[in-house]
Amino acid sequence: SEDDIIYTRTGQIGLVFRGFSGVLHNNCFSIRAHSGLSQSYCYWWLKEPLFRQEIIDLASRAAQPDITHKIFKAQEISLPSLDDQKEAVKLIEKVHVETESLTLRFQSKLTDIADLRQSLLQKAFAGELT
Repeated sequence: SEDDIIYTRTGQIGLVFRGFSGVLHNNCFSIRAHSGLSQSYCYWWLKEPLFRQEIIDLASRAAQPDITHKIFKAQEISLPSLDDQKEAVKLIEKVHVETESLTLRFQSKLTDIADLRQSLLQKAFAGELT
């Protein structure tokens, strides 16, 4: 369901998604947090780069890295109170929105700089710069 967290377990391990419904590919886990663990807190915990790196390090070293249900279930999640989880999620999501906004603005500025550079080069080669 759209409330489930989708976690990739084969190939590009540790990608985390939510908001989808339907049938999952067998390279993914569907995750529902247990009582005492907020689904949103669990989502952000799984997206944490250190957690992802731990999972990647545990993946089998076959041609296609893979983690099993057993390996995944053995991972620990810091479990503060539900109120603290909600506060953490609010803060994380606020910072995430701000970061996304800054990233978009930065990418726009980089595009503007590249366009300006290209325009200057064209003018320079055309002898239009004084």
